Amino acid sequence: MTCDVCALDDRRFFIYVCHQCDYVVHKRCIYSLYIIKISRHEHRLSFTSSFLYGEWFCGICRRKVNQNYGGYSCMKGCYYVAHSQCAIHKDVWDGKELEGEPEEIYESIMPFEEISDGIIKHFSHKHHMRLLKEVEKTNKINKHCQACAFHIYEGDIYNCLECDFVLHKVCAYLPIRKQHVLHPHPLFLQEENLQTTFGCSACFRLCNNFRYVCQMANCLFTLDVNCAAVSVPLNHQCHPHLLFLPSQPGSARISIGGEGDIGRTVKAPTSCHLVSDRLGEH
Repeated sequence: MTCDVCALDDRRFFIYVCHQCDYVVHKRCIYSLYIIKISRHEHRLSFTSSFLYGEWFCGICRRKVNQNYGGYSCMKGCYYVAHSQCAIHKDVWDGKELEGEPEEIYESIMPFEEISDGIIKHFSHKHHMRLLKEVEKTNKINKHCQACAFHIYEGDIYNCLECDFVLHKVCAYLPIRKQHVLHPHPLFLQEENLQTTFGCSACFRLCNNFRYVCQMANCLFTLDVNCAAVSVPLNHQCHPHLLFLPSQPGSARISIGGEGDIGRTVKAPTSCHLVSDRLGEH
């Protein structure tokens, strides 16, 4: 018998049945949470017993949602829906019921103080930095960005007035706080530490550049800023379809391009079999 809440015919769980209207619900689903917030969508989701007529696809697993059964939908009306069990998976949901709770409003904190026109004081560095526009390859700047660790080739950069510290302009604007699809908790930007390395929780490479870290107690989730920059869905030049993360982050990892080069999988829609590891240089 199919549960009207989760749309699954799972005989491992006890069920309750209404003999008057044939309503069926698993014992585990009977206390389904009404309002939740997941990492895969910017707005809160609310539980609905059925969906409006139409073709719906789960924003997490990308599979079709049966409109006659329960699931979660966006409270802001942006047509985002999710299967009940996908939405409450530990990798996308922080375990909190938000019914009756006011929405948290976070102020956007700039990562630097603007001293004067083109001069900033970045939180990660003790000296002032100057904006250099349209740096070209011919300038032969033999430096790498302290945030992303890539070499400076061209484009706008911020260069320290007193030492060799340099940042791509786009890296200088990295937000202090970030909600990322790979983790249910907010992440906070930390500067590089040349004395220690960290393992990125997405690509598993050892890094010592800027990173985003979870500040929840006993949570060690850390993202290299390059992995943190990957958005979902991803439109990549290597493939004609939009790319999405697996429905259960962390459960599907592959090795491509060399022994030990292990990373998080990015998938095309379910009818397509393309997978890609970190998608090159992002």
